[in-house]
Formats: sequence, structure tokens, C-alpha cells
Amino acid sequence: MKALFAAFLAGAVLLPAIDAPLVADAHTRASQPALNSGSLPQLQIAPGESNSFFSFDLTALPAGTLPSQVAKATLTVFVNRVVTAGSLSAGAVNLSWTEQTLTASNAPAIPVSAVALASQSNSFVSFDVTNDVRSWIATPSLNNGIGISSATASVLIDSKENTATSKQARLEITLAGPQGAPGATGARGLTGLTGATGPTGPSSLAGLIAAFSGTFTVANGTAQQGNLSCPVTYPILVSGGCGFTLGADNISVLRSAPADNTLNVWQCMARNTSGTNRTMEVFVICSK
Repeated sequence: MKALFAAFLAGAVLLPAIDAPLVADAHTRASQPALNSGSLPQLQIAPGESNSFFSFDLTALPAGTLPSQVAKATLTVFVNRVVTAGSLSAGAVNLSWTEQTLTASNAPAIPVSAVALASQSNSFVSFDVTNDVRSWIATPSLNNGIGISSATASVLIDSKENTATSKQARLEITLAGPQGAPGATGARGLTGLTGATGPTGPSSLAGLIAAFSGTFTVANGTAQQGNLSCPVTYPILVSGGCGFTLGADNISVLRSAPADNTLNVWQCMARNTSGTNRTMEVFVICSK
């Protein structure tokens, strides 16, 4: 499935994120199992005591949206107070609920599909709920919203009834659309001015470059260096290399490159572990 989704995105472009409207939010308290908090301006999350729930309307998505078109879905809540820092766990719940009737006694269980850290008051915390939203699009009846719980953190979150801040939970959905057709070719620009004619170059490279070679011995059990310089008649180094004059067993080239701070020397370094002395060849290509 991941491979198919990646292949789809390879030929697609990301569209502007769509905000799915928040239609309900509430929290539950285990110590008050019959309490409904749907009208409160703050939602609570506390270990073993309080969980928060959010419901979103996906009809804001274009008609015919496919699960594979959801590139990313992000749930963001505003934590206005951190009593105890810790991890928050979010997941799509599998039972329906309403803002006016939700209590601890009838609240659905909260699976874990995303985790985020709440450590600072007056900050936003986001969860990646892409897979949950894709499942809702594939089967709309599964959209019973998202719950947030925690085994370690105790926090307060703004609800949609908090008119003082208007920082209610948001579900942003980014879709990937098909790549658009190429636009029309633009008009051809004006022809530029003709540049000046350059000097006539040589008819061939004959006589301008030449190759030279030399050898050096690498004693067994050592790493040794050999250099080869371009002669004064061809003083400019073009390229070079190192090689073995015999088999390559147990001998390795450690460096084959121009020598530092020079313009005409090729440097070769090799290590010999063959059990006998070995001969290396160095060659250079030089120009006038």
C-alpha cells in the first residue's frame, strides 16, 4: 500500500490544506462518570482521570476524494496550561458520541495512532492522523472523531467554546492532485547580438600533449609513495594514474592524485602485503 501511495504522489502535486470543521469537542472525568462537559471552554487530559474527544466534518473535502489522495492530515490542539509535562496519545475512536451526552460512563476507548509531547503552556501540539482520515474517507461510517489521552501528562486544552482565544482544535488535510497539463510554449525571444569571433585554435592536439611513465618499488609490509613530474618541455599536468606491473594480489593504491601545491606532479601511494617487494607504475599526461 505504501509503495502504491508513493507511486501516486510521484505524479501529483500538493494542493492547499483544507480545514475540516470542528463540530464537537468534550472531555470526560473518571471521578465523575456522569458528568458532561460539552459546553466548557477548556478540555482536560490527565492520567487515569480525563480524556478529550474531537469530531470533524469531512464534507469540506471535494466530492469524490479518494483515500490515496490524502497526502497528510494533521490534528492540532492548543495547550493553554501544562500541569505535568508528558506524552499525549491520539487515535480514531470506534463508537459514536455527541457533545451534549458524552460522559466517562459511555465514552469510547481511545486507540493510539499518533503521539506528541506536551511540555510548554500556551503552545500548539500536533498529531499525524493521516491514516485515520484515509480510513474515514474509505468508510465514512467510521468517522467517530479522535480521542486524546495520556499516561503521563496533565494538561488543559482550548475548546471551541473558548471565545477568549478562538484556538480550537484544527484538522488540516492536504490532498495530492494530478499533475496539470504543460502550459503553452511562450513566444520566441529576440535573437541576440553576434559575439566577436575568437582566435583560430590548433587544427589538432598533435604535439601539444604527451604521456610519460615511471616506476617505484613498494617493499613488502610497507606503504610507500612515488611521484612523477611532467618534463620542462610539457610542463602542465593534465592527468595521471597508478598501476601494478604484475598481479594485483595483496597490494592496494592508497592515493592517486596530483601532488598538493604543485602544477606538474602526480603522486601515487600504495600498500604492499603480498609477502614480496612489488613494482608500481606511475604515468602522467602533460601538455605544453
